[in-house]
Amino acid sequence: MFKIKRRTKYVPDYFQKSFTSWIIFPFDMKENTQIIAKNLAKKGLTQIEIVEELKRIKIPDVFINCYSKQ
Repeated sequence: MFKIKRRTKYVPDYFQKSFTSWIIFPFDMKENTQIIAKNLAKKGLTQIEIVEELKRIKIPDVFINCYSKQ
């Protein structure tokens, strides 16, 4: 099933369904993990709390490890 985000700037020639929920594609995981971590840091969370939150929302360990090595 092909889906498209309603707020996308790029509309493919063919798609089956439009949706509003946030999707993180496998090729975007590293960048999205960094964005989420940065937003959590802005809220005042420590690095340990950020790692715990990333684990809670089921970000794979390989991407959490990339973030925590920065």
